[in-house]
This record gives sequence, C-alpha cells and structure tokens, in this order.
Amino acid sequence: MKCQECSDQLLAYLEGELTMDERNRIDHHLSQCDNCRVIRDEISNACQSLDKLPKPSETMAKRFSAALSAYKSGQLEGIRLLEGEQRKRTWIESIARNGYAQAAVIIFAFLIGILVSQSISTQETNGNRFDVIETELASLKEFTALSLLTQTSAVERLRGLEWLSELNLESEQVLEALYDKLNNDPNINVRFAALETLDAYAEKEEVRRKLVQLLETPNLPMIRAELIKLLVRHAEKDSVPTLIQISQDANEDETIRELATWSSQVLQQMNTDEI
Repeated sequence: MKCQECSDQLLAYLEGELTMDERNRIDHHLSQCDNCRVIRDEISNACQSLDKLPKPSETMAKRFSAALSAYKSGQLEGIRLLEGEQRKRTWIESIARNGYAQAAVIIFAFLIGILVSQSISTQETNGNRFDVIETELASLKEFTALSLLTQTSAVERLRGLEWLSELNLESEQVLEALYDKLNNDPNINVRFAALETLDAYAEKEEVRRKLVQLLETPNLPMIRAELIKLLVRHAEKDSVPTLIQISQDANEDETIRELATWSSQVLQQMNTDEI
C-alpha cells in the first residue's frame, strides 16, 4: 500500500467503516510508515476535539455556511450581513444540519486528501508536506471556534471562547473577535470569558495597547474593573493617563474611580522604582 492510498482511507479507518482486510492492510502500512502515523494521529485528534462541539440548530447550520464563506475571504463581518438572508441550502449546510462536528470533520478530511495528493504529485519533501497539513489543520480549528462566536446562543459563544483558550491561537482574526466580544457582546458572561481569554495574550504589547483603547470606551462597571486589574497585572504603564482620566470623571461609577486612582498610583510607583 502506498502513502496516498493509506491517507485517503484514514478517516474511514478511524470511524470503523472499513472491512477487516482493508484495516489489516492499513495496520501493516502504519506499522512501517512514520509519516502516515503522524497523519492518522492528527486526524484522530481533530475528530476528538470537533466531536465536543454542540449539535446545531437549522439557524446555526446557515450561519456555519456564512462563516465559511466569510472566513475564506478573510471578512468575518460578512457573517452579520448574511444572518437575515434566505439563501439556498448548499451541501455543507445539509451536512451541518446533522451535526456541526461531522461537517468540520468532512472538511478536514477533504483538506487532508487534497494536501496529500498535491504533495505526492509534486514530490515535495515529507517535512514540507506535514508543515502544510499542520497549517491547514490549525486554520480549520480557528474557523470552527470563530464560527461559534457568531451564534445567537450565549452558551455556544462561551464554548467558542473556551475552544480558543484551549487552542491558544494568535491570528489577527482571533484577536479582533475577542475584542469584539469583550466590548459588544450582550451577555456579560461572554464578555468576562473574552477578557479572561485575552489575558493569555496580554504579554504582547499590541494586545495591551488595544486593551488600553478599549478601557477608554464606555463599558459595564464590572467589565471595566476587571480590565483595569488585568492592565495592572501586566504592568501596562501606558494605561496611566486613561486611568487618571477615569478617576477624575464625575460621571464614572465611584468604585471604578477609586480603583482607577489606586491603579494609576501603583503603575506610577512601578515606573519610579525602575528609574
């Protein structure tokens, strides 16, 4: 058995859809081929992760298709524009009606098939081939998590945030989606979860800079308080002018004003100690 034939059948192999003879042939090949074992493990891990995702409603299926189109063009804003439209169901929507995870697994298998086929036909090195597969797998995981953030159910959006936290993705689209959830989501629990997820990225200067900008915009007092605490934990001294402004704002919540005063003093003291 050649690698391409093995790779083409790995998803069916993992789902127990092959005959005993076919399974034995693949088992024999896997026992001798490190590269195909890597592909098998990647597919197995992806299937296990995707199976944890929620089963969709028909509305979610439509949003899934919209998210896929928007993701391919790099414009997640297109998801919102497509929400109210009556669109003809595509093959991907039909699959999604029977299970969001199933649709994602099929897309993943399709990507793997194309990548392996292209790699063999162009005689790329094994190292390059698996680098490409890894990149495509990461893109699929990112798309899946981001599409959950567009759902009307707060529970589904929270699951999307949980997935992003576990995957530790750092693309611009992921960060923009997190900023949007923090600043605009109608559910306060989703906002808190977005902020908690962003905390893991706050070691990056550009993320802290964006969080300072968000601190300048009106927000719920509880969210603003947690955002201030995050900036203090990460010693973001550039937030001091904004904190002073908040502390002097007579229209601001008194608790937030006191927290902003204390935080600005702490950060200024840190700056003095460094000097």
